[in-house]
Amino acid sequence: MPPHFDTIDAIVDFDRYPIKDLDSEGARRVLETCHATMASRGACRLEGFIRPEALEAMVREAEGLFPQAFRHDEQFRVYVAENIPEGLSADDPRRVLARSAQACIAWDLFGPGAILRRLYEWDGLTDFLQAVLGKSTLFRSADPINACSISYTETGGELGWHFDSADFSVTLQMQAPDAGGEFQFAPNTRSDENENYGTVRRILDGDPEGVISSKSPPGTLSVFRGHKSLHRVTPVAGAKPRITAILTYADEPGFVGKSYSHKVFFGRETAG
Repeated sequence: MPPHFDTIDAIVDFDRYPIKDLDSEGARRVLETCHATMASRGACRLEGFIRPEALEAMVREAEGLFPQAFRHDEQFRVYVAENIPEGLSADDPRRVLARSAQACIAWDLFGPGAILRRLYEWDGLTDFLQAVLGKSTLFRSADPINACSISYTETGGELGWHFDSADFSVTLQMQAPDAGGEFQFAPNTRSDENENYGTVRRILDGDPEGVISSKSPPGTLSVFRGHKSLHRVTPVAGAKPRITAILTYADEPGFVGKSYSHKVFFGRETAG
């Protein structure tokens, strides 16, 4: 008989990450580690966050939805959704375009019993992420298309160098590809005081100095401040695709993403 995942205990490995009670000693240790790596790198990884059996079932659910995914192969600015002045010099990094080639599975395609839906809608995860980020409030997105989605990157697909428009992102690595598909980032590339265009240009030109490569094992939950750290996903190779869930949160309730992003990544502006 296949295992059932109708409780969060069957999905999250609370033996490894005892975060159901954030006041417990075990949860405090987890948070201390997360705070330390967030402070130094703007990122933290929780490997083995999802139990193996639940992860396998999640991947099967994603594969079942893949025929409904929207494929895109687009060019976008490295400085996503930022106002770019005219008349920039030819070598200004703000002029550079990057490539995004993936297939995306929208939130409204997941049924009420989907394992990823159970994880995302668990209030305890929101509370934990709020504590990791040191925020006074945190809410799940109200976006019917993009609240929680899956990127499915096949061979030749990639997500080029860029800064996120949002302050932070939360991802769950569901499946690693045969080759490639590494997450690379330059921690704290820029700050409010210094845009550091010279370093950005150097990285865009292929200089690996200061760039960290991370190949998270399946089941890893990651929190990343991508608004300040230049990052990308390298091109995927081989028959096995890279499958990643993107969990969206906001500081205020009722957040809905921009219709332009819906059109680019999901091929539609309204829920189906």
